[in-house]
Amino acid sequence: MADAAAPPLAANVDTARTPARAADPVALSNQYKGEFTAYGEGLRLRSSQVQELVQQQIASTASQVESLKSTIQDVVQDKSDVQTPPSAVLPTFLWTTVLTLGASIGFFVGANILGGLVHLFFGGFFISLAALVALPLYAYYTIKAKQAVAGSDAELRMFLLAYALGSGVLLGAGFNSTYFYSEPLAFLTPLVVSLVFAYGAPALGSARPSLLGASVGGALGLTLVAGLLTGALSVSYVILSLLYAGAACLTLMTIFKFVKSDSESTHLYMLGYVVAYFYIKALAFFVMGSYEPYGAEEQPAEPRK
Repeated sequence: MADAAAPPLAANVDTARTPARAADPVALSNQYKGEFTAYGEGLRLRSSQVQELVQQQIASTASQVESLKSTIQDVVQDKSDVQTPPSAVLPTFLWTTVLTLGASIGFFVGANILGGLVHLFFGGFFISLAALVALPLYAYYTIKAKQAVAGSDAELRMFLLAYALGSGVLLGAGFNSTYFYSEPLAFLTPLVVSLVFAYGAPALGSARPSLLGASVGGALGLTLVAGLLTGALSVSYVILSLLYAGAACLTLMTIFKFVKSDSESTHLYMLGYVVAYFYIKALAFFVMGSYEPYGAEEQPAEPRK
């Protein structure tokens, strides 16, 4: 016996989803008009929401900047005796030494080895934006997130080291065509600060001027002496030495202000110093660097006989 005939194909069509027929231009025009109206209203609402969000962000940023300005003023103007134990400063600046050394090595690798490869994929503006803005923000929020879930000290320090190396490579790649006359060994500054707090803090007491003078002043002095002994002392060398010392001084004063025990986390202060190092390095290379190699000084011509 033959199978029953299948129902007509048209019976399976969902007529509710069938668009207006092309033979009905009035219905189509009304449909399009309604779609354009709805789309325009949606754009207007989204534009209004975006405008409100931007205004909120501007107000929030202004408030944060004002708060940061007030905090820096409080930190700089504080003249009280230091309550921060040396056992909190020592590991902070000792690991900052490791971070600065890692950042310097990364910069060298980026400038002399990987610079050309990085430039095949990214332009100079993107590299600078990533190294000086995006990666510091990523590192900051990552540290905050890890601290919120009680991340271990070793985990946070290793993350900071990876950040310093990666950012150093990127920033170095951004300046791979820039020549610089001479610069100090950046890791000397935090190293001397850590050594002062390791061996000299008991004799210095808690007087803020004594601690800052011995640590930051000692770091600056040793850096300048090293430049003199190696023949690297120059205007750029001195300026960079002063800026590194200034970054160390501000970091120390901030720690003195907010850290009162050796159990408190200081990873954000390490991050702050390394970010300052990158900005100082970028500014120095941008302002004092050269696109032409530094040649030997021209010798005076011998007088004709």
